[in-house]
Amino acid sequence: MKKYFFIVLLLSYAIPSYAMPPYFGISVGTNLSFNNSNCISAAKNTLSNNGFKNVVQYKNGSTVFAAYRKNGPYQYKALVKCLANSGIIIVVAAADVPQNARKKAESLRHTIQQSRGISVASTSSYITQAITGTRATNSNTSASWTNSLIGKKDCMVNAESSLRRSGFYNGLGYDENSVNGKNKHGYKAVIRCLTENKEVYYEVIGGKKSTRDSLIKDLEKNFY
Repeated sequence: MKKYFFIVLLLSYAIPSYAMPPYFGISVGTNLSFNNSNCISAAKNTLSNNGFKNVVQYKNGSTVFAAYRKNGPYQYKALVKCLANSGIIIVVAAADVPQNARKKAESLRHTIQQSRGISVASTSSYITQAITGTRATNSNTSASWTNSLIGKKDCMVNAESSLRRSGFYNGLGYDENSVNGKNKHGYKAVIRCLTENKEVYYEVIGGKKSTRDSLIKDLEKNFY
């Protein structure tokens, strides 16, 4: 998916280290309360305390990259993205073994969220996936991100329209930044408007992976 390609490219080229391993794990915490400076500080400390030697903040923004060692084999690469306005922390880890990538992403995200200045806004939810290239496996959740310059009001309108047109018209729910719904087969979907970061986030939960991936594509296609 588009955003996964973006993450892979960032991990590949932004950190000066060795060849990219094939497996990625992503762990996402939502409904959190923090400011980006606290999150970035927590990310840097967590990465350093977990053996990452090359920790770099990307262009003074809200993304931190790290390589496990300065010299190969580096064992892990990692990316932490702090989205304070949306209450989301995204952690991506790269490793030679899928299970290791997934566990490392989960562990790093959990530790970051335990840091001072980061708290639960309401009920937190977490997504953990193992990814080969751009495809997620061993999870009941599929997700993707796309870049978008659309404003928040239009984004929320488009999100509802996309959910309805994609069959997620049951039990529609809304919060400040997202719209969610369920289809007749029990799949759940949410579209988040991360307009401060010029992104739209799509998520489908439940059932078969092939169906989820197809539904994600429908949500993306029907958004505009």
